[in-house]
Amino acid sequence: MTDHTEVLALQQRVQALEAEVQTAQQAARALFAEAPTPYLLLGAQGRIQYVNAVACGLLNRAPGALLERPLAQFLVPASQGSLEALLAQAARSGLRHWGEVQVLQPDDTPWTCCWR
Repeated sequence: MTDHTEVLALQQRVQALEAEVQTAQQAARALFAEAPTPYLLLGAQGRIQYVNAVACGLLNRAPGALLERPLAQFLVPASQGSLEALLAQAARSGLRHWGEVQVLQPDDTPWTCCWR
């Protein structure tokens, strides 16, 4: 193969790999969005990055009212410290941690849920 042919083959391979990555990302987003349980993806600072429809229903809020907001503002005050501790543990170790928090629903009633 000539250099030009090798470059073209590599470019085609890169395009094929990029298409595979895009397909996998779309599948992951669909799984997250359509999960039958509430899921929230938090950033390092505890801000909601992604939220599925079940979590929106649990919190009785539209995605726009949740995204980029700290999860702590939707918890009862007693659970806010637990969330901070869990986030700190996850940041230090990079491992999954389990915990429990109480979500404050729009009518101010708490709902207990597990964190992992």
